[in-house]
Amino acid sequence: MIALAAYATLIGLFGQFALAGLSLFADAALWEGHVGLGFLLMLPIGALLIGTQHHPRHRPLRWWALVTALLYCLQILWMILGEDGPGLFKALHVANAPLLLMAAFVLATKIERRAARDAAARDGSADSPRAAP
Repeated sequence: MIALAAYATLIGLFGQFALAGLSLFADAALWEGHVGLGFLLMLPIGALLIGTQHHPRHRPLRWWALVTALLYCLQILWMILGEDGPGLFKALHVANAPLLLMAAFVLATKIERRAARDAAARDGSADSPRAAP
């Protein structure tokens, strides 16, 4: 379940980049989709934050989930402050986006590695350096 939230976050963030670019260079009407998808991303990001807090197996990933959630909150803050404020907030919104994508990618990678390691340990795979003895 947590892997699904991580993948949904990555796909949603990629969609955010695509919609922002399309709205700037092709059709300005797509901007509403960018905004809507941005708010919809609170669901998988929230699921990551809650999932890493409540499941003991995923607790070592709490820090990355927290970083992802904080960067997401900053993204919303920069957007709100940038609506009528100076261009600095809009620039911070754009600068924060790749940081958010990177944190979500690291979290998804760590979740995938943990799942592969757990599967290898369950199977008793000798190929895995971290497999249980």
